[in-house]
Amino acid sequence: MITDFSGFSRKTVAYLKNLERNNNKHWFETHRSEYEEHLLGPMRALVVRLAPAMLGIDPFLDVRPSIDKTISRIHRDIRFSKDKSPYRTTLWIAFKRSSKDWKQDPTYAMEFSERGYWYGMGFYQASRRTMDNLRAIIDDKPERFLEAIEFMKSGGFELGGDKYKRIIDPSKTGVLADWYQRRNCYVFRKSRLDDVFFSDKLAAEMTRSFNEMKPLYEIFWLARS
Repeated sequence: MITDFSGFSRKTVAYLKNLERNNNKHWFETHRSEYEEHLLGPMRALVVRLAPAMLGIDPFLDVRPSIDKTISRIHRDIRFSKDKSPYRTTLWIAFKRSSKDWKQDPTYAMEFSERGYWYGMGFYQASRRTMDNLRAIIDDKPERFLEAIEFMKSGGFELGGDKYKRIIDPSKTGVLADWYQRRNCYVFRKSRLDDVFFSDKLAAEMTRSFNEMKPLYEIFWLARS
């Protein structure tokens, strides 16, 4: 049963701390009901709360409050990993279009652990062509691009993504130069587990910020096409 989102709880954090200390199948199965109540339940409720706003941004986004749709699995794929811990202690929700190549598509996301949380939008793994297209957009329409990232000035958002070491265009300076050098890019706002995380203010804050990102999201799709 999905209830209205009222924030995550202290029990969410306590569960993650305990899971980190007891990352094994026996402990997880013994405490599965706590996972469903204190992690999965609030994550589903948050997806439901955000869904109308996300569809207003992009009607093609998948907003189903289900694992492997908008909600991450807690089970880790350990087949090719040196870390054989079977369960994740960092979880996330993601709003993306249904696509085999979704990692190359712009995606809205929120992630949390016992240490903090972040939310934002961008590419998980942009292709070289996409980033070349984004640089072309910056060249052709710098004013539009600067307007699209205006929200970052007062919203506490940062630019992430690996950068080229060589300078691609020496004529670019300041903010545009920072974007121009990226191999991949995403914008995010990170925080400690504050009062917002433990209340329904989180949904309101994410809704406002995600809407402010819409012009940049649309530019990202132009670059992706």
